Amino acid sequence: MIGLKLIRKTRNLNQQKVALDLNISRESLSYYENGKREPSLQLLVDMSKYFNVSIDFLITGKEFNKNKPNIINILNFSITFYDFADFSFKKQQKKDAVFDIFFY
Repeated sequence: MIGLKLIRKTRNLNQQKVALDLNISRESLSYYENGKREPSLQLLVDMSKYFNVSIDFLITGKEFNKNKPNIINILNFSITFYDFADFSFKKQQKKDAVFDIFFY
């Protein structure tokens, strides 16, 4: 769990302190941080509350951003736009034009 170790170190907390606060052994915390074991769902929730970060962050080290546009949504929107626009391009030419915008 990349984020667990990251957030603990960022906040200058040692494993013993965090383990005591979460009512687990220091060894267990070490195993979770190093990917040797996986915590229960309840423990993930408790860790999330303890550090005030998302479970996504604990696992990946990154916050999940559902509002962040991804390339698939952008391409789908662009292709739809080109489909409604009055261009004399064929469908594949429209897709190629959209692809060129984003990748060249």
